[in-house]
Amino acid sequence: MSRSIPPGSAAPEAQWGEQGLRARRKRLVLLVGEVPLSLRSTLDQRGAQLVLAAGVSDAFELLAAHTFDVVVVEPHTDACARDFINALKEPADAHEHTIATLYGAPGQSRFLRGVRAPALERLQALRATYAYVPFVLLPVQGDPHYAVIVKPPELSELRKGRVLPVETTIMTVSAQEFLKGSTALA
Repeated sequence: MSRSIPPGSAAPEAQWGEQGLRARRKRLVLLVGEVPLSLRSTLDQRGAQLVLAAGVSDAFELLAAHTFDVVVVEPHTDACARDFINALKEPADAHEHTIATLYGAPGQSRFLRGVRAPALERLQALRATYAYVPFVLLPVQGDPHYAVIVKPPELSELRKGRVLPVETTIMTVSAQEFLKGSTALA
């Protein structure tokens, strides 16, 4: 695997310049589901530009309309957060699973029924756009761990919120950080 981010596979403003410096602008963050108000307030205070998606259908539409720096997913959204993330982050060799999950083949996830999924061609374009955009899966209430998914399995990890708070990760995480050396999600 290449140790650099392919052009066009991350938010243009989030890509690193020739000197390795990030562009100075507000971090565009998509929040999917019922993200806690305390987290939204903290991110807003830290300068994030927040876009809210009530559910997965809205998230697919927003992902197609904008290129976000980070996507934050609440685990109890109106659909299964894991299936939503898989639809956008699944490796190309697992393509058949996504088709079954999103488009009604026998193995379709019961959690994604009723979700307005993008057309297959559009989903493939979204996968290319978001290949190296970090997705943060918030912890289930009471669990100190949250997941950061960039390009699973090799560029994803489980993090303990007491060591690095989730809001700090959301405001600072980048694919470059993972390319420099990250542990795989267990």
